[in-house]
Amino acid sequence: IEKSERKGDQEELTEWGFTVSELTADVIRQAQLSSRDGVLISGTKEGELAAQAQLGAGDIILTVDGENVRDLTHFKELYRERLESNQERVLLIIKRRALTLYRIVKQEAI
Repeated sequence: IEKSERKGDQEELTEWGFTVSELTADVIRQAQLSSRDGVLISGTKEGELAAQAQLGAGDIILTVDGENVRDLTHFKELYRERLESNQERVLLIIKRRALTLYRIVKQEAI
């Protein structure tokens, strides 16, 4: 885990092809979020599941399969559960600027 004042904790999710970090006060203010819940996608890899699901850097993940994401630790738990279950599709609700969008991550069978 990398740590910096600007980005906060950061975690690479190699199976889905993106990096997430804690929401900072700046991100919360800019996105006009009503709470600190969620995680920020800080980067994606081309051609990976995140790119196929049209996720991008700057998107904020609010829910995973209808469950509110409290913070980075909670998101990592939800992520690991989805990997271990080999669930075929994972529904994310994300915030991108003023839009709230639904995105489906299609996991490949391992």
